[in-house]
Amino acid sequence: MGRNGQNQGAPWEAWASRGAAEWRRAGEAVETVVPDLERVIRLGVTGLSRAGKTVFITSLVASLKNSRNMVVLAAAREGRIKAANLEFHPEHTIPRFPFEDHLHTMISQDKPDWPLPTKGLSKLRLSLRIRKKSRDWLAKDWLGRDEETVHLDIIDFPGEWLIDLTMMDKNFTSWSVERLERITFEALDGREEAMTYLKLLKRINTEAKLNENNEDAQSLAKTFTAYLKALKEDGYSRCTPGRFLQPGDLENAAVLTFAPLHSRDKAGKGSLYKKFESRFEEYKKQVIQPFFENHLSKIDRQVVLVDVMAAIEAGPGPFEDQRKAMKDILGVFQPGRKLWLTQLFQGHKVEKILFAATKADHLHHTQHGRLSTYPDGGLR
Repeated sequence: MGRNGQNQGAPWEAWASRGAAEWRRAGEAVETVVPDLERVIRLGVTGLSRAGKTVFITSLVASLKNSRNMVVLAAAREGRIKAANLEFHPEHTIPRFPFEDHLHTMISQDKPDWPLPTKGLSKLRLSLRIRKKSRDWLAKDWLGRDEETVHLDIIDFPGEWLIDLTMMDKNFTSWSVERLERITFEALDGREEAMTYLKLLKRINTEAKLNENNEDAQSLAKTFTAYLKALKEDGYSRCTPGRFLQPGDLENAAVLTFAPLHSRDKAGKGSLYKKFESRFEEYKKQVIQPFFENHLSKIDRQVVLVDVMAAIEAGPGPFEDQRKAMKDILGVFQPGRKLWLTQLFQGHKVEKILFAATKADHLHHTQHGRLSTYPDGGLR
């Protein structure tokens, strides 16, 4: 009791009541401003040698939008996926993956067909409304909600761009030696495009000052690109620089005008050799590195589609080249081995990487087990 016989508990009760009301209003405000618990999973999808990534992405999104039949997916099997909708991707400068067009092409009643392959970088956001597992002790948040929104950001890009990262720890001289050794081997094996390039290279004086119309540089770059395209058509995977095959928004850009040359220690400033050397470094700095920093280094999970059957059918050369390409790709996601990769990742780590062998229906189902062991066995 107070001095005047009044109950001093009343003011405290009023304060507690006002405090509870304030907390309720704060909770309502938070729920208005942040209506959902949201998290983002960035999934990179790429493929080697026409592995079918456009079909894969289209099928994946279509299946998640109607997930009742995805019994292998725990959340779908347990009925916890409440909704799945396509939303605008927050990066408005990146082309959107044309899901609707590809799906229409695949399921058209008039003339169903395989969709055209994508030739550059594109992204798509699929937002999933998922009920948390009931046994999870954090199943409900502080507002009492047991659902969350998961944004699946799919990043689609050519596999050639990923293999380009193997160029980062090379200079123009070492890269040229490596490329010319392979071109010489291919020429001895009778590849016409390789022989054409070596003949052109022998005719051009790479120590001479580069002329204004750049004819020699253009000829070498075009002939080298034709050689890379021939390799790609025959099932080879390690065809760098990848932008020569899939230029994207760099079509006809000067940075794509270079080719491997024999070493010239006495080449002066302004010579074709020095110009190609400069463009090689420019390609690394302005093409490969920005792609890695802006997109690849932010990926949480990566899917690499591999057409193993095509490589086997193409012969021992393409098959071995595919194995080496897979090993190179794994090296990209193990940054601790190389200082420059560690610096580019800046502490971020890809949680999981999956190599998936596509077109498995070409094999009898009893042989699928052998196919599934190829990536691990091939990387030894």
